Amino acid sequence: MATDNETGKFLLITKIVQAVLIFSVLVYAVMLYVVLPRIDIGVFYGDPLLIIMAQVFGIISVIVLAAGFLMPWLASKMPQPEIGLLFAAYIGRVVLFSAVGVFGLILGTLGAEWQTTLPFITTSGLSLIITFPTGKRWGKGF
Repeated sequence: MATDNETGKFLLITKIVQAVLIFSVLVYAVMLYVVLPRIDIGVFYGDPLLIIMAQVFGIISVIVLAAGFLMPWLASKMPQPEIGLLFAAYIGRVVLFSAVGVFGLILGTLGAEWQTTLPFITTSGLSLIITFPTGKRWGKGF
C-alpha cells in the first residue's frame, strides 16, 4: 500500500486536475453562450444531421457518465489496489466526464441551440463537481 505522503501528493494532484477540468467546462460555456453568438456561424442550424448527432451524443453521454460513476465501484472490487492504479482510474473517470462537455461544445460550434448544448455542459460540470476528490473519498477508492 502507499504511504500517507504518497496519498497526500496524489490527492493534491487530483484536486488540481479536477479544478482545471471544472474551469475548462466553464470556458466551454463562455465560448458557446458569450463568444459564438457574436460571431454568427450558425451554418448548420436546423440541419437534420445536427439533430441526429445530438441524439447520438446524448446516448453516448449516458453510457460515458455511467462508466465514470461505476469506476469507484470497480476499483473497490480489486484486492488492495495500489495508489497508481487508483490514480489511473481517477484520470479515466474525469476524462469521461469531460468528454460529455466536449460533446456539447462540438454541437454548439456546429450551430445547435442552447437547449441542446446546455444539458451536456451542465452534466459534465456537475459530474466533476459532485465527484471532487476529498481525503475521505480518496481513502475509499475515490
